[in-house]
Amino acid sequence: VRENRRHLTIEVDPVGKAVVQARGLANRLPKPQEKAILNKWATASGLRHLIYI
Repeated sequence: VRENRRHLTIEVDPVGKAVVQARGLANRLPKPQEKAILNKWATASGLRHLIYI
C-alpha cells in the first residue's frame, strides 16, 4: 500500500460508531493489507468493525 494515496472508500455509521462498508476501486473488496490498516484506524478511532458489505 502506497502512502498518501486513496485506496478505499469507507462508510461509517456515526450513531453506531461502526465501519459498515469499505470498497476499493471498481467496487472491489479490500485487500488483506488494506483491511489490516483499516482495522488499526478503526480501533484507534474508537469504531467497531462490522462485516464489509
